[in-house]
Amino acid sequence: MGISVHLLTVGAEMFGAEVDTLRLLGGYFDNVYAYEREGKQFVLKMLPLTPERVGVLRAQLEFVHYLADHAVRVSKPVPSSQGHLVEIIETDETVFGVTSFEMVRGRHIDVECPREWNARLFHEWGRIAGRIHALTKRYEPACDTARAPDWQHQFRLMARRCRDNGDTEPLQKSQQLCQTLQGLPSSAECYGLIHCDLQPGNFLVNDAEVTVIDFDECAYHWFVNDIAVALYHARWGWPENGYHEEREEGFSRRFLDSFMAGYRQENRLAGYWLKELPTFLEYRRLHLFLSALAVYNRNPKAWRSWRPWFKEKRKAILQDVPVVDIEF
Repeated sequence: MGISVHLLTVGAEMFGAEVDTLRLLGGYFDNVYAYEREGKQFVLKMLPLTPERVGVLRAQLEFVHYLADHAVRVSKPVPSSQGHLVEIIETDETVFGVTSFEMVRGRHIDVECPREWNARLFHEWGRIAGRIHALTKRYEPACDTARAPDWQHQFRLMARRCRDNGDTEPLQKSQQLCQTLQGLPSSAECYGLIHCDLQPGNFLVNDAEVTVIDFDECAYHWFVNDIAVALYHARWGWPENGYHEEREEGFSRRFLDSFMAGYRQENRLAGYWLKELPTFLEYRRLHLFLSALAVYNRNPKAWRSWRPWFKEKRKAILQDVPVVDIEF
């Protein structure tokens, strides 16, 4: 779904950018652009929204702004000419949320390069996760009416995708997981507003510096979920990212040890939460399976090469195959 020149012009003007300076960076909907203003580089993003998601987006950006103000390296949101973090464009067909961010230096990690994909990176990855979790413990949203979603919102999406696909067995697994999570404690020491998608596609590296980007999945969740997401993607990755082959079991232990050493520099999390990692790894696998399946169903020909991946993941989900077979 491309963005029309008219919408781009309106959105760019809201943030003081000239439309002819925009350069497409990509994005899920080809909706992320670079632009220059007063000699500095910025990012412009135009996101199709439902009306109820407008407040959610504002709440997410306010949290990112808070993290930036407390020494977390993020792509910091910048206000529009009117001083708003989110501007709205309404058309006959949809509503667009227009946002802008500081351009950050860096690139995605090369997971096949040992000089980059190593214990030092895993340690810093964990330290950043710990820093976010420590800060969220004392975070107070600016507005009670505009609130980021919680984990149950994601489960409702998962259930809907199961029903849309007519596949009841993954839906049953989803319901079982939901019941398990509902029984977990959710105090401020273990639960709060977190990134929820802290994997290599969502951070950039520049020498030893790691900058977190893309808080679109940001939600109220258990802290251990961010740890599970990191471990899952370090081990399995994504098929199109070129590192989809399963890594050896020894890697999972080495990764987790380095990640948690960094994490504990910034935040204390009771040890028993690591015992819950298998549950949250299963949650991640099911979430990714259903998300990818929803996209596949819209354009099966384009995603034909993913069919073996779907078959493998569905079998693993239904047979309760451990995502990572190590002792926690």
